[in-house]
Amino acid sequence: MLTDRGKQLQAFFDELTVHLARWDNRHAGQADAGARRAADDAVASITALTRALHKLRRELVGEARRTGDATAARRSALPHRFRGYDGYDGYGGYDGYEIDDNDVVDDQAEQAM
Repeated sequence: MLTDRGKQLQAFFDELTVHLARWDNRHAGQADAGARRAADDAVASITALTRALHKLRRELVGEARRTGDATAARRSALPHRFRGYDGYDGYGGYDGYEIDDNDVVDDQAEQAM
């Protein structure tokens, strides 16, 4: 299923395909104003598609950075032993132990000693 962004890109691509088909079906060596117009329209479609791709790229980079920053903030809020070092399995367990709210209390008690 295409997202709204995917649908927008697909519409640009579909338009480009129509213009290219008209250009490719021209009669070589003969003047064909419709084919020439199709070539101009294809170039305009490529320009629009390129702009849309650059816009999408900017959006995705921004979204990915924000997601990475949020992940880093959550990770730095975890006790050191759960930050992905050593035996952290990536699914909430560390060396066979499950993480729960008591682990935070246990870490604070260990640091106080």
